[in-house]
Amino acid sequence: MKILIFSDVHGNLEAFESVLEDADRSGYEFALSLGDHVGYGANPNECIQAFAGLSKYAAIRGNHDAAALDPDERLHFNADAYAAIVHTARNLSEESREFLENLPLIYDSNRAFMGVHSSPNEPASWGYILDALEATNAFRCMYRPIAFTGHSHIPCIIAEEGDVRPLHHGDEIKIDVEHKCIINVGSVGQPRDRDPKAAYVFFDDTEKILTFRRVEYDWNRAALKILNSGLPPSLAKRIILGL
Repeated sequence: MKILIFSDVHGNLEAFESVLEDADRSGYEFALSLGDHVGYGANPNECIQAFAGLSKYAAIRGNHDAAALDPDERLHFNADAYAAIVHTARNLSEESREFLENLPLIYDSNRAFMGVHSSPNEPASWGYILDALEATNAFRCMYRPIAFTGHSHIPCIIAEEGDVRPLHHGDEIKIDVEHKCIINVGSVGQPRDRDPKAAYVFFDDTEKILTFRRVEYDWNRAALKILNSGLPPSLAKRIILGL
């Protein structure tokens, strides 16, 4: 089965629509969102509606999804993230709120992979996996050979043996399921690897082939929406620069 996997849409409708259009051209059978549907961007409700309109999908909760519902989840946010999530929470529709409330922390495929927003190790603590050392505890907690994650917004593969491989547009990689690996799929709505293009992956869970893609979108329009919504200007700058 060919699976579309993405993370961290963050209310960026222009980026998300471009990803869905690009993915539709290649075709896929199932979509998996790894969380953070909201926060930072100007269109949280529209992004949730677009995702919920897909025919076959699953989704999990990210820290911004949780923070939109629970003020206690915002306590460690920086000033811009805090302002954005307060704005998001005030503008969530009842349908969007219900969608977020029903999201689990972990997705289990019952096959070769699992999905989690942050880390298989204590997923509700929202810890980051940025290198092989930080991945050590995560590998111990993985009950599938592959864990797909988001959260850091930086696409890469971390192997249990310690290798860290950045992902680039067009990469096609055969995944060895005899050894564990963590695959960060990057971010749709706020990339942080100095490339503003939206990121996502396809995973063929029969052949175990990962395909990484980047998609251009109208980030100037998305940035203008952020500014016009009264959100922090730095959030508009970030999506233009990919920071």
